[in-house]
Formats: sequence, structure tokens, C-alpha cells
Amino acid sequence: MVNGPDDYPWTSHNPYLGKEILPWLTTDWMLGQFGKSVKKARVAYQTFVFDGLAEKHRPEFYGGEEDLRVLGGDTFMEKCLAGSGGRLLRLTVKDIASAVCLAYNLDESVLKTKSQQRTISVARAMVGLLAYESGCVTLSDVGRYVNRDVGSISSAIRRLSERLHDRPELAERAKTLKTLLGKQT
Repeated sequence: MVNGPDDYPWTSHNPYLGKEILPWLTTDWMLGQFGKSVKKARVAYQTFVFDGLAEKHRPEFYGGEEDLRVLGGDTFMEKCLAGSGGRLLRLTVKDIASAVCLAYNLDESVLKTKSQQRTISVARAMVGLLAYESGCVTLSDVGRYVNRDVGSISSAIRRLSERLHDRPELAERAKTLKTLLGKQT
């Protein structure tokens, strides 16, 4: 699947090692289980992870064959998804970017440019916001797709989220896009 834990996009491994920042992930408590100082805790955590790589396949950690975002069996997955209307999300960053570009009347290629033009910047942030809220795409994936680092995407999402409260037309556009993307899953 991947060469190592830091290559897997759906893990918090890199943030725990201090190689990536996910603003919504709190690492203090878990790292505290491995040591008193952050440096020692990260070393112990990495050792723990790499020691576990030698383990054989453990079926109790697999299941939910319909939706692999959920760690556990199908019954557990059904309980987790009960509040979501039972929808299984299968969006990609490209799906989200395509919908956003259609709404903003942009060619997808402009998302990947260095342009700071307001419409393009807002569209990039909207891709990040929708990806974050869907839970299907990581901010790292969004960053790679639009040629930005995770911190820039995260900051853009924060700014956009603040503007959604003051600009009803922007909030309506986000809501419409969420509905459209929800129908694609």
C-alpha cells in the first residue's frame, strides 16, 4: 500500500512527529503517554509505531468493508454512520475542486497557479473547507492538489469560515456546494 507510515495520507502519524500541522488535531495528550518532553515522546511514539510494523495482519482492526474510514466491523460502522443518514462518502479532492470551479466559473488549472486573485483564493479555500467538512479528503491532499502547504490551506479555511458569517451569499454558495457534493456520494 505505502512504503511507511508517513506516506499514508489518512493518518495522524506526521502531525504526531511534528512534521505536519493539523489545526483540529490535539497531540499533547497522546504524546504525553509516551514521555514527559515532546522530543522524547515523539521518539518513543515513532519506536512504538515502527515496532508494530512487524506484526502480522490483525483482523480485529479491519472491517466495515463498505467504508474504510471507520476502523471496526460493519455493526460498529452502522452505529457511527447512523447520524449521517447512512451515506457512505467517496469524494476525492478532484470531485470537490471540479464542483467548486464550476460554481466559480473557473478552470481547475488556475487553482494550482501562484495567483492570489481573490476569486481563485476563495475557491481554493472553499475546496479546503468542503474537503475538511466532508472528512473524505485530507488537507494534505488539498494542499498537494492546489500546490500549497497545509498551513496555507488551513489559514485560508479559517479566513473563509469567518467570512461565511458576514457574507450570506458566500454562506449560501458553500451550502449549495455541500448539498451538491452530498448527492455525489
